[in-house]
Amino acid sequence: MADRILKFVMVYILISILFNVQNISAESNNRSNWVNNNDVEIGLRLGDRFFVQSVLVEIFGLNAKEITYKFIITPASSFGGPCDIYEQVRIGNNFDSFADKESICPGGKFAATLPMIGVPSALRQGYVNQTCEVLTSNQKMVAYTLSRIFEKNKIETPKNVTLVRAFQFFYPEKTPSGKVLEVLMEIGINQPSVENRWAKVLLALCIDPSWQVI
Repeated sequence: MADRILKFVMVYILISILFNVQNISAESNNRSNWVNNNDVEIGLRLGDRFFVQSVLVEIFGLNAKEITYKFIITPASSFGGPCDIYEQVRIGNNFDSFADKESICPGGKFAATLPMIGVPSALRQGYVNQTCEVLTSNQKMVAYTLSRIFEKNKIETPKNVTLVRAFQFFYPEKTPSGKVLEVLMEIGINQPSVENRWAKVLLALCIDPSWQVI
């Protein structure tokens, strides 16, 4: 178990380094630079909870809404994204029942004053990591994503062209470098099935924080 966790952490760090170099440099040139020693960078602007949810639901399908509601929408203070207390429509006699649960202000009126822009934090990324792990461990959600990569649902082992498609789900306007593709090609190579291998690739893409940059 310890070896598996260590390997996971090493892959995460390597992916993050490669993606940060390729994808964040342009956005951060006119902002504060990433600080060293794993400190949190205070100048980077991230999408709020509604942005994060919309991206993940677009990639993994509508079934991802329940999971993202639990780990992204509900911990509102970690992501930003204010609610409107006047949009909360209660139904029935239950004080906690709402017509649209995503209109709820988690924590009460305080959530109405949350910033529009999110900021990096270990807690925020922890929620994202947990969300990504749940999504990519769900066979139906992974199958949905793969159906958008492969024609006629004929799933094959990762190749550059299909890895680019997966990458661009998270970074629609970017093309991965050769180094990023090399790393992605190695992820999950010992998995028992091609679907499991793709699940690990999607997990690596999902937990990288740079797709949240706006």
